[in-house]
Amino acid sequence: MKMIGRYAVRGQLGRGGMSRVYKVEMPVTGKIAALKRLEPNPLLVDLMGMDAVRELFVTEAVIVANLRHPHVTDIWNFDEEEDKPFYLMDYYCNNLGVMIGETYETEKPSRIIKTDRAIHYIRQILLGLDRLHHAGIIHRDIKPFNILITDHDS
Repeated sequence: MKMIGRYAVRGQLGRGGMSRVYKVEMPVTGKIAALKRLEPNPLLVDLMGMDAVRELFVTEAVIVANLRHPHVTDIWNFDEEEDKPFYLMDYYCNNLGVMIGETYETEKPSRIIKTDRAIHYIRQILLGLDRLHHAGIIHRDIKPFNILITDHDS
């Protein structure tokens, strides 16, 4: 079983230019969480340098961990293993990309959601982005798969 720090990896949830996000199980309680670990694309490292990429990752974690907003995920902990920083956050098993059946094949049709639901999600997305921007964070990867949906459909 693969471990990151003291967390058992249960799968990979996503990959971006700066990091990978894993579904992990917490020790003792067995609670499922999402773990975001700095694993940058080599091109990003070539462009910015590893020190700058690392600083950006850590700064993001510190700022977001100190935000309290219903439309921004909570960061619970920050740690490092093998010189790779990571942080632990809420895990939600549903996202907008899955809901609409989106794929990375642009020609494939997506499922349509009702207008009132779309407005409901868009409003929350904009409120969360507004809070992040106010704190100096620019979300660089807005897409349906990164719009998490809670158990309460919010």
